[in-house]
Amino acid sequence: LYTMKKNLLKIASLFILALIVTLSACKKDDADSQSAEDVALGGHFMNDAFALANDANGNGKAFLTGFSEECYEIVIYEGGFDITFNQCTGDDGIYRDGTLRVTAAPEAWDPATASTGITIEYIDFTHNEFFIEGNVTALVGIGNILGNAIDYLYFTLKTTFLQVTHPNGDISKLNSGEYNYVIKLTGIEYFGNSDGVTRTGIAFTSETNDVEYGTYQSPCPWPTSGTTTITIEGENQIVIEYDQDNDGSCDNIFLVTQKRHKDVKMTFE
Repeated sequence: LYTMKKNLLKIASLFILALIVTLSACKKDDADSQSAEDVALGGHFMNDAFALANDANGNGKAFLTGFSEECYEIVIYEGGFDITFNQCTGDDGIYRDGTLRVTAAPEAWDPATASTGITIEYIDFTHNEFFIEGNVTALVGIGNILGNAIDYLYFTLKTTFLQVTHPNGDISKLNSGEYNYVIKLTGIEYFGNSDGVTRTGIAFTSETNDVEYGTYQSPCPWPTSGTTTITIEGENQIVIEYDQDNDGSCDNIFLVTQKRHKDVKMTFE
């Protein structure tokens, strides 16, 4: 189970990274892919912070091995540790600068015993050209999170405030967000919700459901099913469709759809 958590955590983070890299401003008649990008940004940054904290605590090596030793420093103190990056670009191609402050009791990292959460705070933190402020809490566990009779290893990421300043100075926010990752023998399932404000100052809510990433033996770095639905007052709902060809295959093509607008096809790299 621990090995599955490490490997599939990396897969989940790779997907969300791809989503924010490939989306771009859309034409007037196209589906609103810019708002889709703003929603995806929050989820990606939350996932990335937890992956780095998980690595620094010794539970995985998905990311920190991609940096030179002089590129970052881990300072341990009573009740947690800081991960400080010094203008680093890792093997994942992401530039990071600043500190993630991680506060957690030792038992918080053990799914079998965790009863308290892990708190991650951004301090003067830059991710590529995005400046991030706010906090993320994580809870790892084993339980019946899907509402059936089987207990699974899972981790849940939440935020009560996450603000992203874009390279051009625009600001998008998550006022709240919750993302659940369930690790099964057949793969990873992902679902969650968020609400916040896009970079154009418009409030949104989002729901992500039934997203899966292939199987554990044959993982896919992109979802093979599921959707994210974004609701903005005064607009038709925006839907990210992860299985655009309805065959469940592992491919890197997805759609942003919106009624009365042209579909936007995305190719993730």
